[in-house]
Amino acid sequence: MRLADQSPGRLGHRFPVHIPRGYVLVELDRLDQARTTIESGVRISEELGIGWGLAVYYVVRALERFIAGHWDDAVAEIETGTGVVSVTGDSYNPVLGRSVLSLIRLHRNDLPGVRDAVGAASGELSALGGYRAGWSAWARALLLEADGELADAFQTLSDCWDRCARSGSALEYPVIGPDLVRLALAAGELALTCEDAGAAVARRGDVARACQLLDQAITVYERLDAARDLARAEAALRQMGVRRGRHVTHRRAQSGWQSLTPSERAVVDLVAEGLSNPEIGQRLYVSRRTVQTHLAHVFAKLHISSRAQLAAEAARHRR
Repeated sequence: MRLADQSPGRLGHRFPVHIPRGYVLVELDRLDQARTTIESGVRISEELGIGWGLAVYYVVRALERFIAGHWDDAVAEIETGTGVVSVTGDSYNPVLGRSVLSLIRLHRNDLPGVRDAVGAASGELSALGGYRAGWSAWARALLLEADGELADAFQTLSDCWDRCARSGSALEYPVIGPDLVRLALAAGELALTCEDAGAAVARRGDVARACQLLDQAITVYERLDAARDLARAEAALRQMGVRRGRHVTHRRAQSGWQSLTPSERAVVDLVAEGLSNPEIGQRLYVSRRTVQTHLAHVFAKLHISSRAQLAAEAARHRR
């Protein structure tokens, strides 16, 4: 920055050095300084008649506004940057901008808007990478979660994590890590992870820790009634010479009210309140297609065919 300021006619600023400085200040949570830096960079670029980096400035400013919690300002900056892109032809900055826009729309429950923004960012990402490139996958994973596709959501974010690990981009770990853990739990991956970790610890000779991890996996498998996974985990214990007493488990009924899962009962309760499928989806944070799937299972288990019958059945059991 000093060299650019001291250069004849400030021609050192032909490369927009304020942009990387702005990114660094954002990562250091020095947001006020980041904002000042970006404003200086925009002013100098305009004074020198340099237009090719202007759109990136708006993206950095949008990122700062997003992190600071001023989301309306962030959206305005992204829209301004998109307008500049159409003039300058700069092809990198829309990726991060659209990813931020996706995340804002997602939190505001504008799922159609998320799909548009995620689709555009993903298309550009196929040929481009760069700073915060993983945010496009992050937004895409959360959109899949909103649509009820938990396994695909977990896989998408897990792949993003692996790409960060391969590239050494530890910057993203505290950003996507919490959602990755949450999706792993929601997708039922906790037990598989404990099982794999138990096997790895056992190979190192720490039988006590391996038993703890495998026992945790077995507890989850029992709750899920996942007999195949349960048998595999118990076999791993036996290979270490450990015999585990089988807990008494009661298989869920295949039909009737007792056969309904907690998710199905939650849907039934909202049907009884008179909510539509889209309204139930919003209440439970799942897609209306997922609600319809739950209802199809409920109708089959209860041998009924209408929402009125279901509401009457729910009222009877409440009594």
